[in-house]
Amino acid sequence: MITNSEAFVYKTVLYAGEIMVRSGSETYRAEDTMKRMLSSVGIENVSTFVSPTVIILGDNTKDGSCFIQNIDKRSTNLAKIENVNNLSRDFVAKKINIEEAYAKLKEIASAPSYPYILAVLGCALGCAIFSVLIGGNLSDFISALITSAITFHTNEVIAKVSNTQFLGYFACALAVTFVSVGLSKLGLGQNLDSIVVGSILPLVPGVALTTGVRDFMNGDLLSGVARIMEAATIAVAIAFGVGFSLTFLHLVGVSL
Repeated sequence: MITNSEAFVYKTVLYAGEIMVRSGSETYRAEDTMKRMLSSVGIENVSTFVSPTVIILGDNTKDGSCFIQNIDKRSTNLAKIENVNNLSRDFVAKKINIEEAYAKLKEIASAPSYPYILAVLGCALGCAIFSVLIGGNLSDFISALITSAITFHTNEVIAKVSNTQFLGYFACALAVTFVSVGLSKLGLGQNLDSIVVGSILPLVPGVALTTGVRDFMNGDLLSGVARIMEAATIAVAIAFGVGFSLTFLHLVGVSL
């Protein structure tokens, strides 16, 4: 049987893996981090199963002893992944003990992100610039600045109240297209295509797709397929949202 002290080590290591997966880490990176941390305290014979929705960590020498953590929500936070990586290196190098590692993991998990207004402004500015790069002008830049900020905020609000990704991204794409058309009709923006494409950029699952491909190429087939399908589902939801809104406006006689 696993002693209480060993159980605390396993739970701490599992916590590190959980933070990484929740933050968008690749499967192999989370597995490698957990195994290195356990190996540094003399626990070698371990098995890990990491997927975007669950982590299972078990000791091969103790039958029936395993720890499971469900992953209900995921996002992209590269800073947290880096911080856990740095912590694991300090732990392996014996610079911190297991109690200090657990305390630092709690700090990393609860650490605030960038100020919300700064995140909104950064997202809006990046998307507005992208709309210019694909053919927009100054008025399109201003329109995309407004609509992409609305997209970011709407997505954050929906993510807090619902775990249904498809409906959330569909609603965001639907709303931002209506707003883009409205601003265009008011004279703020001339190239509707540039405005819409720039505005939905915050929704595009680029990191999830890249992570899925890296997992797939690394041999983590289940995780890779799951992440790629997740990215594909998000892309379909965005396309449905934009297509539905444009079709509806066309049917009610709004010229685009």
